[in-house]
Amino acid sequence: MPKFVHKNECFCQKFLQLYLICSSYQTDTSFAGTAFALNNNMILILKLYFIAITALALPMESGWLHSNGSKNALDKFSKVSLSPLRVNYLQSFDRSSVLDDPYNRVEKEFQAPEILKKRVGFWFDIYTQHDSKTYVIHHTKYPWVVFDVIKTHNFYKGNAATWYKRKKAKAYVKKRRKQISRTLLTLSKRSHFKNLKGLEAQVYNALNSLNGSRKYLLRNSRRYLRTQLGQKDFIEKGIKTSTLYMPHIENIFKNSGLPISLTRMPFVESSFNIDAYSKVGASGIWQIMPRSGRELLTVNSKIDERNNPIKASEYAAHHLKRDYRILKSWPLAVTAYNHGVGSMRRAVRKVGTRDYVKIHARYKDRSFRFASRNFYSCFLAINYAYEYRKEIYKVKPLADSFEYQTVKLPFALKKASILETSGMSRDDFIHYNYDLKELKTSYKLPKGFKILLPPENRKLLSSQLLTLAKAKKLSKGQISKLEKALNKDAS
Repeated sequence: MPKFVHKNECFCQKFLQLYLICSSYQTDTSFAGTAFALNNNMILILKLYFIAITALALPMESGWLHSNGSKNALDKFSKVSLSPLRVNYLQSFDRSSVLDDPYNRVEKEFQAPEILKKRVGFWFDIYTQHDSKTYVIHHTKYPWVVFDVIKTHNFYKGNAATWYKRKKAKAYVKKRRKQISRTLLTLSKRSHFKNLKGLEAQVYNALNSLNGSRKYLLRNSRRYLRTQLGQKDFIEKGIKTSTLYMPHIENIFKNSGLPISLTRMPFVESSFNIDAYSKVGASGIWQIMPRSGRELLTVNSKIDERNNPIKASEYAAHHLKRDYRILKSWPLAVTAYNHGVGSMRRAVRKVGTRDYVKIHARYKDRSFRFASRNFYSCFLAINYAYEYRKEIYKVKPLADSFEYQTVKLPFALKKASILETSGMSRDDFIHYNYDLKELKTSYKLPKGFKILLPPENRKLLSSQLLTLAKAKKLSKGQISKLEKALNKDAS
């Protein structure tokens, strides 16, 4: 049972006990059962209270039920299925409850291993609790060791420019981090740790989960201080954007024989931001680098298929399937998306195993740094967050639709001609073909280029392409072949 908290727990417990006692007088333990000795109206009222209480998922581990109710009553309680009700009524989750996957939404092969749960939990908090105006100062080696959580929202009040507000916020965070560093040094020189107060107590207690000499941990932790920005609002926005594309991306992965959970990786890579572009040149929701993208996609100054969520997802599916075939492990294949398949093969050779947990613990390499070492944990965390998104985030699906069919151009054609013959506005066309957002209308799209269109507009374009083919005096055989190809694209 998930460990959700309710303010009126004692009140709820009394009602639950009363229901269990009453239910022992019933001939049937299900909600459809009829009362044997008690008034039907009383039983109905108690059942309604019981539904509301159980929907809040009170803790069962505390022992009060075992001490106040009979084993038979507990058995009856355990047989009651209320999962659908809980989903509708739960107000909030705590981290440990979600990572226990109470409703079995996370695919079995992507359940967080027990040994990684603290690390996954840290990233889960980054994605679900802390927004982009919140900074978390933590330990690089043990990310779950958090020294301070700094909310900078007050810096963003007033009429000053946003860049100036951000600068002031960052300066404050930097100053706080220096204070923590000095505090760690001061504590490491103390002969005892009694009567600690304020920041000293906060910093000292942050290391409680780690074994080893306190002095060593305090002194050594100065080297591993890191600041992480919260991501909740970015993820929330990304989930809203993903409502357009996710059903199609899931179909791409399903048709490729890949686990659906892999489609959550764009939230780690870019927060599912279709405009994402990194300082090293990675682009799109999958953050594909130019060199690797050119294996399957068109990437140049005019056309960049990395920015099309559908085409980029087809590339990512191919990439992940290849890496899994090489590495024979999904944790390794997911990590390879960030660290490179060659580097992960080297890790397997050095450690002598394909067990990700052992590689994570034992593999030491200058290139296997913070981002790569935490990438799989980030993926697991976002996977849990996505599967429980309705309970965690306040997101309404976008009103726009994204039902599409593809057309493979039989000959080079100007963008202006496509807009004219398909009956689409420029904005609508870019909505479906984000890889062409920088393309001028006078530019010719090459033969064989694939464009995405709504079904009704695709039908118009296909008809015009056949008309143009006849005007170009193509042979009957060529026209027939083109007609079949256009019909195949539409299916």
